[in-house]
Amino acid sequence: MSDLGRRAARGARWFRLRTDRASIEDEVRDEVESHIDLAVDYLIARGRSPTEAEREARQRFGTADAVHRLLIHADQQERRMQMGRVIREFLQDFRLSLRLIRRSPGFFASALFILAVGVGANAAVFSILQAALLQPLPYAHPEQLHMLWRRVPSSTEPGARRLV
Repeated sequence: MSDLGRRAARGARWFRLRTDRASIEDEVRDEVESHIDLAVDYLIARGRSPTEAEREARQRFGTADAVHRLLIHADQQERRMQMGRVIREFLQDFRLSLRLIRRSPGFFASALFILAVGVGANAAVFSILQAALLQPLPYAHPEQLHMLWRRVPSSTEPGARRLV
């Protein structure tokens, strides 16, 4: 690859946006390759032949191990930054909610009451449904149970007795 092509490829890397894990690994590998290219350019400028400069640059940099270490370090750093951002946003939201509660305590009390009633009603309905439909009957063989009833004749049926 020519020197101009390498520089153009290096410049194009700055404008790519990547988010998934595979693309981040590719980005780290590209970054390592660009550093190796810079080392090769430096060694060629110091008087080494291109093949010797590339071999020495790759040997000095340790590509496979270095990429792995850089990737792990970048991943840890990214997680730390994201966790810090999440904690900062949570604290900001918490402070805002406290200010809003102080500003309108009546609204907060009514919202809390409605939420409590909704949770209580949900728990009551679920308890009834669980007892009536979801739990098996407390008998050894509930499939053998039968229901007996007697039909009371209505006053319009023939042969029905009237109570006076």
